[in-house]
Amino acid sequence: MTPYYQDEYATIYHGNCDVKKADIIVVDPPDLLYDIGSYNYKVLYVFCGHYFHFYQDQLGIGKEWWWTCRHYGNGQMVKTKEPIAIFGKASPENNSPYYIPTIRQHRWERPVELMYDLIYTVKGDVLDPFMGTGSALVAAKGLNRKCVGYDIEEKYCEIAAKRLEEF
Repeated sequence: MTPYYQDEYATIYHGNCDVKKADIIVVDPPDLLYDIGSYNYKVLYVFCGHYFHFYQDQLGIGKEWWWTCRHYGNGQMVKTKEPIAIFGKASPENNSPYYIPTIRQHRWERPVELMYDLIYTVKGDVLDPFMGTGSALVAAKGLNRKCVGYDIEEKYCEIAAKRLEEF
């Protein structure tokens, strides 16, 4: 597959992810049918909504880590907590840190600061098989880490590429 974008640290592919190995994998699967059990990693972060026990059954021992965010709901800003399942040896320092959202360009966009806090705890390369607008890649590049992201929608590849170019 030809890279959609590439620089010294980051590579973006427009298409389905065919890579199953990286030191750090940040994944926000589109549905519960996506098999994350075949990944090879030092640490796997799964944005799992309230499906932690489903992934725990699939992957074995893991821990929940919660982050606090603000988003618009019912026409007003609301504060919520969202879980992340962590598998492997990683311990983000704060449980339930608070992140202020930036302007979102994707429904499930995560703050770069959140990704930075997750990625810096483990040395190595980063894979995001559903990168969306590339928050994990921007954080990894900021930490001088090699990173690879995939997305099936070209408009998100373009947004992620622009974010990486501007970084």
